[in-house]
Order: sequence, then structure tokens, then C-alpha cells
Amino acid sequence: MIDIAPDKEKIIRSLQELEFEHSQGKISRKAYLSQKKELNEQLETLDVANRIRRLQGKGQAEKPLEYWTEKEEKQKKLAEREVLFKKYVNNPQPKGKFASVTNSRRKTIIALFLVVAFFVGTGFGALIMQGSFDASSASLLVNESAFPVKNTTNTTNVTTNTPVIKKNTTTKVMTTPTPTPTPTPTPPVNGT
Repeated sequence: MIDIAPDKEKIIRSLQELEFEHSQGKISRKAYLSQKKELNEQLETLDVANRIRRLQGKGQAEKPLEYWTEKEEKQKKLAEREVLFKKYVNNPQPKGKFASVTNSRRKTIIALFLVVAFFVGTGFGALIMQGSFDASSASLLVNESAFPVKNTTNTTNVTTNTPVIKKNTTTKVMTTPTPTPTPTPTPPVNGT
């Protein structure tokens, strides 16, 4: 009986070596084509034998070692991804005092707190505002140096379809003048 898997691997390796030698120029084109044709025919024969074996039900097709190593690597990568996913993507369960509080419950508590804070704040503000405030009793002290006397004239030109109107307004800001100190006379000196 033909052992298909190892023979197939040998033929594939031989084809690869043949390709390499031809690319290096060690084998002529004629020899390359004849050997390649022979190896491809052997490969086809093995494929046909494998199909016949499967059709007869004598056995399943043998899978090469590469298939099993690739499958094992995929399983390892999948397991690593699952571990990383569980570790970093899933939210860990909170521990301690607030472990049983859910998100919707937290939102409700926060909203309730904000409503209570609003009413307490407005009540406190209303309490403070209830005190009487008499505007006539307030006094304002004006500092002369902050507001010097200025005479300003504002002229506004208004243009319309009607004749030009000129408005002249004069604003005078009056402040009390500061008294200037008068020099005290010095007595005349006797002796002149």
C-alpha cells in the first residue's frame, strides 16, 4: 500500500529543490522541464490514490504534520486572545461597599443628589435675599483723582433723505475744585 503523506512531502521538497537549482543556473532548461513534468505526474498519482482511498472508505486522508502544527498554533493564539480579552476588555466586578450598586441605580442616585442640591441652593439663596436692602441708605464716595473734569462735545451726523440734522451735545462733569494752599507771608527782616 502507498504511504501517501510522506511520499507527497518528498515530491514537494524535490520540486522546491529543482526550482532553486534552476534559478541558480545549475540545471539546463530542458532537464528542468523534464524533471518537473515527472515530479508533477507523481504528485498527481498520489492525489488520485488518496481520492480513491477516500471513496472506498478505507480511511480518511492523512493530514500532513504542518496541518497539525498550524492548528495547534491557532488554538494557542485563540486561547491567548481570550485571556487578554477577559483581562482587559471585560469590566471587573467592583469589590467592597458598592459592589451591589448597578449603573442605572448609580445614575438614579446622582440625579436625586443633584435635585436635592438644587432645591437646597435655591432655598439658601432665597433666605439670603429676604433681608431688606435700602438703596437710599447706601452711600458712594467719589474720589476726585479717579474722575477728572472733562468737557466733551459729541457731534452726531445723521444722513437721511431729508435735510442733514446736526446734534450738538455738551456734557460737563463738575467736581469740586481742590483748594490750593496759599503761601503765608513772611515778615520783613529789620536791618535793611
